[in-house]
Amino acid sequence: MENIDPRLNPAYQQLQKSYKILQQCQTTWKETLKQCQEEIDSLQNLSEQYTCCNEAGIDVLLLQLPDVREKMLYKISLEIDKKLNKLQINMNTLKDCCDRISKQYDYSSNITKGLPLDLVTMTTETIPAFADMVERLNDIDILLHHQYWAKKHLLDTYTVQKFDSDNFMKMWNSGNNETTQKVNDALCYVKFLLDDT
Repeated sequence: MENIDPRLNPAYQQLQKSYKILQQCQTTWKETLKQCQEEIDSLQNLSEQYTCCNEAGIDVLLLQLPDVREKMLYKISLEIDKKLNKLQINMNTLKDCCDRISKQYDYSSNITKGLPLDLVTMTTETIPAFADMVERLNDIDILLHHQYWAKKHLLDTYTVQKFDSDNFMKMWNSGNNETTQKVNDALCYVKFLLDDT
């Protein structure tokens, strides 16, 4: 990389690697959330079926087949469990993205230890301060973990008996757009770094 103090070369190489991994994780994150949405749509549908079945009035069919409601509720519950299991697998993928970014932040942060402060805070017309780029990586790390834990808590506390479709979707989607924008902004901020091969 041109116009960079040679003392920062190893640090910039590490930071470049970190942001390229962030690019990869961003793609994985988006694809995983798309897969999650498909499962959540099914989960919503099954939850509504369960509620309708559970609250159905007594009619001729129920009188003739008294255990039909229990069998239907049991079958729907099994399908709900399948959807939740698939969602937990997707959550593991999101957690892996979080862990990868955390490691990269640690690597990029630790490599600057011992370097003069004026060196890591120096900026030029085309290159932001190294410290600022590391700080943005830290912000993304915190944001992704927050998103992960919020979604995991939502799934861990799901119960079909208390399922509120509108509230569930509002909480699931909360922060998604902001996270995407924050990552895009960070990648744009270090475009010179990513373009340098």
